[in-house]
Amino acid sequence: MKSARYCLEFVNLGGLLRQGEYLGKANSKMIASNILAKVFTIRLLSHEKRNILNLSLQINRSKNMPSSIKKQKSLNQAQVWELSA
Repeated sequence: MKSARYCLEFVNLGGLLRQGEYLGKANSKMIASNILAKVFTIRLLSHEKRNILNLSLQINRSKNMPSSIKKQKSLNQAQVWELSA
């Protein structure tokens, strides 16, 4: 079972790396290395460290995101908070 799950993760990783190539940006190598770091370290880290790693990856992604997408994401998050309140 584990080997099948790891194979699926590598297939997903390959898709994410191809998306980084399609971006055509100079920082696609940095994005790819962040994805690799997440895949290979997430199983070794404790729950708290995993949360910190995920947060840092989200920050890196948001820095590279166009402002129009950032605005839409913040609106969507506000709607989720309203529904959960």
